[in-house]
Amino acid sequence: MRTVIYVSGSRSDFGLMKNWLIWLNKDSRLRVVIAVTGTHLSKIHGASSLREIEKSGLKIVCKIPVLDTSKTNKNVLKCISKFLVKFSLCVSIIKPHFILVEGDRWESFAAALTGVVLNIPVAHISGGDVSKSVDDAFRHSITKMAHLHFPGTELSAERIKKMGEEQWRIKMIGTPINSSFRDYKTAELESKLNLPLKQFFIVLQHPVSSQVEKAGEQMRITLKAVLSFKKSTIIIYPNGDPGSEAMIREIEAVKRLHFVRVVKHIESDMFMSLLKKASVLIGNSSAGIVEALYFKLPVVNIGTRQLQREVGNNVISVDHSVNAIKDAIKKAISSDFRKKIKKEPYIYTEHPKELLDALTKIPINQRLLEKRMSY
Repeated sequence: MRTVIYVSGSRSDFGLMKNWLIWLNKDSRLRVVIAVTGTHLSKIHGASSLREIEKSGLKIVCKIPVLDTSKTNKNVLKCISKFLVKFSLCVSIIKPHFILVEGDRWESFAAALTGVVLNIPVAHISGGDVSKSVDDAFRHSITKMAHLHFPGTELSAERIKKMGEEQWRIKMIGTPINSSFRDYKTAELESKLNLPLKQFFIVLQHPVSSQVEKAGEQMRITLKAVLSFKKSTIIIYPNGDPGSEAMIREIEAVKRLHFVRVVKHIESDMFMSLLKKASVLIGNSSAGIVEALYFKLPVVNIGTRQLQREVGNNVISVDHSVNAIKDAIKKAISSDFRKKIKKEPYIYTEHPKELLDALTKIPINQRLLEKRMSY
């Protein structure tokens, strides 16, 4: 049996990967364990996402609390250094055969760096994507450190190949999805949120690493536009990146409006249920790029955080302007717009057999560990 340690630093990566991880762990040849860090252990964001991991049945083998990253970018460096020390101790005890990471977060970058230094093969989900800011630097750095690549689209796979990665290491398996999630009925959601959901908006917006000082103002602009419609609105806390504290202050300032519900965390099944039933998702989350498209949900994508990402025709991209956001929302909630949405370019995969085969069958030898440029 091989042991795979997955590093999770946020509700977003675990919500996306949860179904895959549980499915992989059911195979008798694999033992999937979790290293928890980031906002799962943040007092600001509460412990709901940690409880969701605990309820999944997956074993948490280490909890790595890090400093609050919500004030300045310098604190991210402190978090990385603290994580490296504690995670290296964790893997020296667990002795995993693979380190599995997803996306472009600093937690995944630090975990991949640990694997490279300690000669533990790294498998990377969602490499080859392009967005903007520091995310690309982290993502592409992980690609150059990772030993196996599992991109979500053909274009992302091609980018990885152009970075000099050997073809045999690249396996396009699509994007994680859980179509068998518990679909909460509208009445259940209304009861839990104490909010009518005949037509409702979801707001999920994060700070942009290169615009930390503008994070609060950007949240204020978004909320001014959204709340002008006076529709039932669910506002979800941002991640823990620098600038999030300023955004949370703006969110807390409007939470007493009768048509607004502010939540720190929504467990993945409920989040998927809300995406399925919502009228529009507004903000700059990758959920608007990936998960929303699965439900053909219109998305108003604001600002530069997802700039250059492959997007479906469900996405309307706008700048930080009240009028531009309002116009985009009007377009998004029109019946004609939703009818034209297609599930492209993402290919959704529930049971990634190639990932399972790679983690269980690929020999862990010098060929795997000693990477070579393909050109």
